[in-house]
Amino acid sequence: PVWVTAMKLSKGFSDLPWAAATFIFLFSLRHRDKYPFRYTWPITGFFVANIVIATMFLRWHYLIDVVAGIALAAGACLGAGWLSPREVARRERLGLQPVWMPLWPQRAPQGEGAADTSPSLHSAQQ
Repeated sequence: PVWVTAMKLSKGFSDLPWAAATFIFLFSLRHRDKYPFRYTWPITGFFVANIVIATMFLRWHYLIDVVAGIALAAGACLGAGWLSPREVARRERLGLQPVWMPLWPQRAPQGEGAADTSPSLHSAQQ
């Protein structure tokens, strides 16, 4: 039948969905010491593992898709980890505004005379 032929042809080299899911997991794993990722890394790991098992079990993807997706995600995660501190240092050296403002402000030290250490747009522009 035609649908069987279409199913066989649709098993392409689809490493990008694997890479996206795995990158989100690796990002959460890398930042698991910070607030939201402290709780999200096990959940994303669970879902990535289920995606791998389900699509391999249902024969929608080949093992090479999984390997290529994981390699692509690992390369992107390592590249971002290498590039990000260099870009932050370059922007500070040139006196430029930060690219991303933190979602959660840093906690101020406890005690009297503690200054507000949370970054703001005004302090970033000075």
